[in-house]
Amino acid sequence: MNVLYQNTLSVIVILALVSCGGGEEDTKKNASNVIDVTPAVVLEIPIETTDELVSNTTFEFTSGFDLTLILPALDSPAVLHFVNICSDYTEVEKVYTINYDSCRLRTSFTTLKQSFILSLSAAETELIAQVWPIENNAIPINVFWSRIDNRDVWEIDINN
Repeated sequence: MNVLYQNTLSVIVILALVSCGGGEEDTKKNASNVIDVTPAVVLEIPIETTDELVSNTTFEFTSGFDLTLILPALDSPAVLHFVNICSDYTEVEKVYTINYDSCRLRTSFTTLKQSFILSLSAAETELIAQVWPIENNAIPINVFWSRIDNRDVWEIDINN
C-alpha cells in the first residue's frame, strides 16, 4: 500500500505542476510579438527672436562693466599708504566691517600716478576703498564709490 500511495501522490503532484502555468508561456510569446504603434504628436513651438525684446534706452544688456581706478602720486612719500578696494562691507554706527575676500584690488600708493581697470559684475554697484597709512596706530580712511553716480572713473586722492 505504501507503493500505491507514493505513486498516487507523485501523479497528483505531476498533474498539478503541468496544469498550473503551461498555458502562460504561450501567451507571453504571442504578446511579445505584438507591437502597438501610435503616431507621434508634433508640437509647433513659436521661435522667439530678439526683435521682440523691448527695453528702455538706459538698460544695458551686459552683465558687468569696467571701472578705471586712478591713484594719484603721493605728494609726500614720508608716510606710505596701502589701499583695499572691496565690494562687500557693512556699516554699524560709522564702523565699517569689510569682507577682505571681496577685495578687487590691494595695492599701495607710490610717488607715481597709477591707473587700474577693475572688471566688476553687475551686482557690484558700491565699493569701499579703505586706505591705511603705514604707521603705528593708523586709522583707515574710507572712500566710497557708487555705480548710481554713473562714474566710470574713480580717482582716490589722499593728498588733500
